[in-house]
Order: sequence, then C-alpha cells, then structure tokens
Amino acid sequence: LQHASHVTNAVTRLISRIAVPDLDSSNIPEEKDGDYDVLLAEHIHTQSYGIASDPLTQFTVVLAGLIHAVDHRGISNEDLANENPDLAAKYNGKSITEQLSVEKAWKKLMEPQFENLRRLLYANLDEKKRFRQILVNAVMATDKFDDQAQARRKARWEKSFGPGAAVDTDLNQKATCVIECLMQSADAFHFMQHWHVFVKWNERGFAEANRAFKSGRIPSDPAKTWYKDQLSFFDNFVIPLTMELKDIDAFVVNSDEYLNYALRNRQRWSTNGREIVAALVGKYANEKESESAKNAFITAISKEGSRDEEITARDAATSKHFYRLVSWNIDVLERILKQILAKRQASGKKNQYLPMLRSPEGKTVVDEVVEAIEFPPFDAFSSQDKLDVSSISLDVTVRAQLHEYVSHVCSQFRDNAFHCLDRSSQVSMSARKLMQRVTTSQQHGASEKPKEVFEETFGLSDDPLAQFAVVFAALIHDMDHGGVSNSQLIREDNELAKTYNGRCIWEQHAVDLAWSQLMQPEFEELRECICADESELKHFRQVVINSVLATDFMDEQLVALRKERWEKAFGDKVDAKKKNLNLKASIVVKLVMQASDSFHAIQHWQLFQKWSERYFLELYTAFKSGRLPQDPSIYWYKSELMFLDEYVIPLCKKMQKTGVFGPTADEFLAFATTNRDLWSAKGAALVQSFVNKYHGKVNEKSRADQISQRLSLSA
Repeated sequence: LQHASHVTNAVTRLISRIAVPDLDSSNIPEEKDGDYDVLLAEHIHTQSYGIASDPLTQFTVVLAGLIHAVDHRGISNEDLANENPDLAAKYNGKSITEQLSVEKAWKKLMEPQFENLRRLLYANLDEKKRFRQILVNAVMATDKFDDQAQARRKARWEKSFGPGAAVDTDLNQKATCVIECLMQSADAFHFMQHWHVFVKWNERGFAEANRAFKSGRIPSDPAKTWYKDQLSFFDNFVIPLTMELKDIDAFVVNSDEYLNYALRNRQRWSTNGREIVAALVGKYANEKESESAKNAFITAISKEGSRDEEITARDAATSKHFYRLVSWNIDVLERILKQILAKRQASGKKNQYLPMLRSPEGKTVVDEVVEAIEFPPFDAFSSQDKLDVSSISLDVTVRAQLHEYVSHVCSQFRDNAFHCLDRSSQVSMSARKLMQRVTTSQQHGASEKPKEVFEETFGLSDDPLAQFAVVFAALIHDMDHGGVSNSQLIREDNELAKTYNGRCIWEQHAVDLAWSQLMQPEFEELRECICADESELKHFRQVVINSVLATDFMDEQLVALRKERWEKAFGDKVDAKKKNLNLKASIVVKLVMQASDSFHAIQHWQLFQKWSERYFLELYTAFKSGRLPQDPSIYWYKSELMFLDEYVIPLCKKMQKTGVFGPTADEFLAFATTNRDLWSAKGAALVQSFVNKYHGKVNEKSRADQISQRLSLSA
C-alpha cells in the first residue's frame, strides 16, 4: 500500500506538471481575435494531448496508480504462473498480477453501494467505456516484462514521437503513449529520485524477494542476482524510459531531472551495489537485525559513486568543502533530533498521523506570521533535567533521510559571494549557539527548580522542537537566493515578486522550497521523527516561518508588528507581573534569528570586514550585470554605518533587555560598537580597496572561479 501510495503521488505530480507552452497571440488571425478564450482552450487541449483538459483521464490514471498492485502476491508474474497454474490459465499467462488488480478493483467499483460514485465519474456508456479503457491501459503498462506488450508500446511510441513521426499523428495515440510513459515512470519512481529513495525501495524489493526465496516460492537467490538485475533494469528500462520522457517533451519540468537522477543512481549502484547487497544479505540473515549489520548497510549506502570524468583540483576542493558543510549541518540537526525523541519518550507521547501541511488556499507564507507563537506548557515529567539524551539513537532510515534532505537543501544555494551556503552554515552555527545560551540551565543557577528555568527562558528550555526549528530555519533561510534584493525583484517585475505579492520574496521562496521538499513521501520517517502529531507539525512550521521572515528587516508591515510586539512584552510600561511567555518566547526566537543573520557584525573586526567585502562583491556583481541601479561603491560606506547604528546595535540592546542571553548580549554589543568605530575610521579606505580589487574583474572570472555549489550526492 505504501508503494502504491507513492506511485499515486508520482502520477499526480507528473500530471500536474504537463507543460503547455504559451499561446502566441501574434499568430491569431484578425478574424478570430475575438475568440481568444476558445483558441486558448484548443491550444491547451492539443499541446497536452488532451490530458490537461480532461479531468476524467487525470482521475483514471491516478486511480490506476493506486490499484495497480491490489492483491499483489509478492512474486513476479513468471513465478506466480509456476506457483498458481489455475490463476495463470485464467489470464492466459499474461500480466497476471495486473489483470487480477484491475478485475478486483473493477468488481468492487461495480457494487451497488458505489452507484453514486459511478454516476459522478461518468455520465454515459461512452464515458464508462473510456474510463475502463484508460484504467486497463494504465495498469497494464506497469508490466515491464511482457515482451509482446512492450513491443506494441514501443511501436506506438515510435509512430507518435520517434524521429520519423508525422506532425499530425493522432492525438489519442499520443495521449496513450504519454499515459503509459507516465505510469511506468511513476511505478519506477524510486529509480529516478534521490539516492536514499532508491536505496530504501531497493532494500524493500530485496527483502520481498529474499522472503520469497527462503519460503521456496522463487528459484533464484536474490543475493546472487540482485546486483546485476538492478543494473540491467537501469540500462534496459529506466534510462531508456527517461529518454522517452525527454522526447515526448510534455514534462519539461521533470524529464531532465529524472534522467539525471537515474544516471547518478545507476553510477552509484555500479560502484557500491555489490557491497550494498552484501550488507543486505547480512541484515536479513537473521530475524533480528544486528547493530553490525545496520552499520554495514549505512556504510555501504553512504559511499559516493565514482565519476567517469576527471575532476580538477578546484572541483575536488569545492566538493570537499561542500560535503564538510553538509556533514556539519547534519550533525547539529541530529543532536537536536535526539533531544526531541528524548522529550517524546519522557512524556510518553505517541506518533499519530501527520497531514501534508501547507499554506492555506489563496495565502502565502507571510500570511502565516503571528504576533505570538504558541509554545507547549511546562511538563514536569519531560522537563529539561529529566531527559536522557545519551540513551537515544536515531533510526537508520531517519539518518539516511536527514542526510539526503540536508544534502538537497545545501545543493540549492547559488554561487553568490554573500547569500551562499557558507554564510547560511555560519548563521546556523550562530543560531545553535544562541539557543544553547538561552536554554542551558547552568546559566540560570543549578539550584533553580525546573519550572523556574522554564519560565526564565520563556519555555524555550523545554522545547527542543522549537530549537530544531530555529536552527533549521537558519540553514534554509537563503536557499536559492538570487544575489539581488527583494526590491530589485519588484523593479524587474519578477514572477517571484508576483507570487509573493512583493513582500519578503526571497524569504517566502526559501520557506516554500524547503517545506515542499520536506513534505515529499521520501521523507516520511524524518517528518515523523521531527513531529509526533499535527499540533507539533503546526508548531514546527510556525517557528520556521516566523524565524525565516524575521531576517527581512525591510518589510514595513513586519517591522511595525515587531515594534508593537516588543512594546507589549518588554516595553517600559509593561506590567512586570504579567508573564506573557508565548509572546516573549516569540520575540527571543526572532532575536536569535536576527542576531545569527548578522553574525559578522557582532563578532571580531576581521570577520565583519570579510563578510562586508563579500556582500559588496555580490552587489557589485549585480550592478555590473545590470541588476542593480546604482554602483554600491557610492553608498557602501554609509550603508554599513547605518546598518550598525540603526539595526545591529539596537538589536544587541534588545537582547540585553530580555535577560535570557546572559553575558553573550554584552559581548555582542561590545563587538558591534567596536566594529562601528573601526568602520567609521577605516571604512572609506576599505571600500576603495574593494573597488580596486574587483573593478574589471567581476566579468572576467575564469570557468574555475564559477564552479556551482549545486553539487549532487554523486558528484
């Protein structure tokens, strides 16, 4: 069922991403100018082969994804024919499992209690026939080992999309080919996604075959054949299929992506597959999995594949640096995940169903910002002093998924001088340290009772999920940043600016990218480790959103909200007896994020100078490429002074007033003040040195200097 659900999800995503090129209005004859809507509808219908404009077809293919393995017996059709000759005879030895699935699902749908559903699905006999035909064809397409059926599909595809295909090929024939390719791609989804997704379902396939062999249901031992069988499947089915997807040119968003994943997974399997199979044999040799077998499997799947081409020394250095950052971020998040599990264990909380949480319909991320995040109340049984983190170990699947997810996030940073992976990792490190300063009980006195520490930290000391969310937000907050400001995107009338209504554009984009990836089926176990139920998932999302959007200090509405919130919690007229824990905790989270995002300004002078230069370079590069209206050398000296005077120094003073940061806030203020004085004295000369250094060089970078940080796990 889980596999069928993943297939259904893959089908749905593929259908939603069938691309339709824009209708060129300049080609519309004058006599038909008034029929634009009709012409547009015809255009969409033709360019999507009738699929985008036919909800019945879409529903049927999704249903086929769900039912295609109903009552699957866990062995191949060939082995099933040997095991159950009567069943094989019933279906003439062809696509036995697939025909059985269609028959069972159809028989159920035809029962009297589903009459209203049937009436909703099709209006007449013709629609019923079409519904059944699409369902049958789609399910039958998942039998990749029926040579005759595959030959027919290949011939049909050649007529429709092959090199000699006629332009006016029958639209129904093309739609049939698209549906078959779509179903086959969805059924082999794990071969065309991240490495850990392939490994997960590869292991499940091996386990199913291993059980069948041990019970005498199949003749071949998968331990001896699995490595070559998977290579053969890549070479003879998966990679040719992804090439067909490219040639169809309907799924332009996905086709290259699927081919690249398939090639990388094939390469890593070729290199490490034998070791992985050996680890799987050890893992399933006994009913109980040993720790050594687990470790052997983790080691095998974590190895990188070899590269066919030579890599330069610069490539190697860049790759090494990238993976060092990935490993560091994984390690930090793993430590906090263990705290989350320790608290869950102490409280006795059990996992429940997690929905696919997203922004409400018609809303964007910024609409979810609240004045006060609701944090969990004090629980004496799971307070900070009761947690035994040393006894917690993360499940192998969770670790693999966290590794894959963080690697994906890190690969999404562009090669900017300032808004880059290096900086986001620094922000993440700073956020982790600041959250530790807030939540470390020794800071509040060893003699204090747990509830007193809870209240003095506004509940953050007992909320590892919020701590995880803040560090997570710090890592993702500049994902896919384009190296220009939000205001520049608005000036350019950029699509992102339209999507997010001109507010917190890069920040909302980063949240949507990171969240969308986390909600994918392949990260199900990771999500369940982070959050036990829907309320925790909502809390996690709320902290992430409020943290990331706190880094936009130019949005007037958010600035006004923060000012109002500060006055309510820490203003001069606030009643000291009012606890306002949720409001104060929300402010502390915001301060942690803002201080971390400004880490270079509140540490030593050399660090401030380094990142000021990198930010100048990023802006100067944008100016030279025509994406910034004014040369930053004209205003950079004054801009940095204003940044320190009007943002950083007031931020440090607010941190002092909260009382939860201890001496750290005093240190930050001292550094910020010193940096301000040094910049006032030396800044003008430094800006001139930046200009001298980069003038005439920004557009003359060699290819080696433009190595992208979008590195995959197989690089």
